[in-house]
Amino acid sequence: MKSNKLFFAILIFPFFLFGFSFDTEMPDEISTYQTHPFFLNIYCSENPLISENQMQEANIFAERGRTFSGSMYSFMAKKLYYDFLNETGYSFFEIPKDVSYDISIIRDLYSTRLYSSLGKEDSFTKVNSFTRAYIENTSVKEHQTQFYGEYRNIVFDLNVLQGDFEALAGYSNDIIDIKGGFDNNDRIVTKEGVSLFGLFIYSDIKYNYKTESIKSFVFSKYHFNLGKVHIVPQVIYDSVITAQAGILYRIIPEASAYANYSRRGNADIITSGIKYFSDNIDMDILPICYSRDGFMAKTSVDVSYAYFTLNGNVSYQDSFQFDVFSTFSFHLFQGNLIPKVIVGYDSFKKIDAFIDLKIIDVNIFFGSRFFMDTKEYLVKGGLTWLFLD
Repeated sequence: MKSNKLFFAILIFPFFLFGFSFDTEMPDEISTYQTHPFFLNIYCSENPLISENQMQEANIFAERGRTFSGSMYSFMAKKLYYDFLNETGYSFFEIPKDVSYDISIIRDLYSTRLYSSLGKEDSFTKVNSFTRAYIENTSVKEHQTQFYGEYRNIVFDLNVLQGDFEALAGYSNDIIDIKGGFDNNDRIVTKEGVSLFGLFIYSDIKYNYKTESIKSFVFSKYHFNLGKVHIVPQVIYDSVITAQAGILYRIIPEASAYANYSRRGNADIITSGIKYFSDNIDMDILPICYSRDGFMAKTSVDVSYAYFTLNGNVSYQDSFQFDVFSTFSFHLFQGNLIPKVIVGYDSFKKIDAFIDLKIIDVNIFFGSRFFMDTKEYLVKGGLTWLFLD
């Protein structure tokens, strides 16, 4: 018996010795993007600003106990990651210590899009907010503002979406984030986030006290780590239960192989792929994805080297679909002047071509989207201004 225990200890020792790497943490503060055993579409943060590549229906986790919905652009967000299996997004925000805020305006012949965000964080206070608006012919078609404030352990959360709003207050520490409040639709709202010992649970529950009905969104997962092996079961409920279980093996610090099984409603999905993450390359390759709809293959890559970046997402199921964006930039006058050329193309035969000129903290860009099928084009222009205190 002792010899078996010794053999087992020798067997797992290399996993503990070499199985860890310094990765970008997920918003749940438990796992990382690199150890997430499910496929992730990777998007550069500039893509929603210029290409309108928007995840309108996704719940996007910004941090433990907090989500936002729809598209957004902020100087604090570097990349967006999207899990197509459960329609959930992830974004890591770098909140500055000093008060910083930005304003972005994008205008074409038919519409105007506005984005703005605010961020500040120190040992006692955290403040960040996001606003987006879509305007057609002076009429606001879409609008969302979300404000989050935290002083010591007291938190405030305000979300305005179109004509709806909800106001919450609560308590937050290193383990829990719990808020309660109301909205203008006769509902009592509670939002909870728990992150402890590999367990992450987020819930958003709305109770209508007039109709006595409940609307719930629950996201839960457990991250089990044994050196190079990561096992992650997940359960998501949003009127339909999605159950997933994935296993990932860390081949080298930058590369991993993974496989998982998912069931949503009565649909079964089996996937298997490879991830590669480094300082210059983020890549997720999914050669096998099988469901009742047949086989699917997906690949997502984000590459940055010196003055060049490339972001692309490719998928195949009955037809081939893709979108690719590349950026060439040059740093002049110690980085105070940065001209960029941005080019994008997708499988729907849309070409985006932009010139972006950054002057200190202001980006001025101008370009067009060309529709090859109809030979039509849409001229766009705008600016992003980052204010630093």
